[in-house]
Amino acid sequence: MLSLLEGRLTTKVSGIIQASESRLMAKIDLCDKNNESWVKSQKSDFKSNLQDLKMVAKEIHVLFVQDVKKVREEVNFKIQELCEDMEKEISVVRTEFESINKKVDIICEAVAKFSKLYESLSPQITQLSTTDNKNFMEVFKLLKELKSLSSKPALSILSSEDLIQKFSKFEELLVQKLAPLSRISSLSHPQTKDGGNVWGWRTSCTVSQQRV
Repeated sequence: MLSLLEGRLTTKVSGIIQASESRLMAKIDLCDKNNESWVKSQKSDFKSNLQDLKMVAKEIHVLFVQDVKKVREEVNFKIQELCEDMEKEISVVRTEFESINKKVDIICEAVAKFSKLYESLSPQITQLSTTDNKNFMEVFKLLKELKSLSSKPALSILSSEDLIQKFSKFEELLVQKLAPLSRISSLSHPQTKDGGNVWGWRTSCTVSQQRV
């Protein structure tokens, strides 16, 4: 009797276990199917979102390229304007530089001529400055005397004969003492038709005689 009860109990337990196993397997299969469908849905959504992101990125890239082209055109235009302005400034500077060069050439040529003339006349000028100083002092002394005579009152002025004698003496002294300067001037400048040179020197005393 006891063994019969044990057999029935065992049979029921086995049935219960099998039924539980079958329900568990069904639940597992259903869960797997649900998970698979969810994964497929998520995969589809991910692909769709990824495609949308690709389109947005492509549009942004197109806009970025357009902006870059626009900025490049503006920069190139500014650079072109700057180059044109620089060319104008360079042209002005070049013109001024050429003008300055011409002036410098003229100055250099004048300095060279002056240096050459000075070298040719230097010995004679030096000789005059060392040997004829007394002659110039005598001329200046006579000039001061004539000036003092002309500044005196009318009653104390000398007669016309005395003045003629003074001026004749002054003229002879000029011709005698300043003759070396006349020679130097004649070396560096041609004589004019009236007997003088470009400095206004005269080798004769005809003008003073005519005035007297």
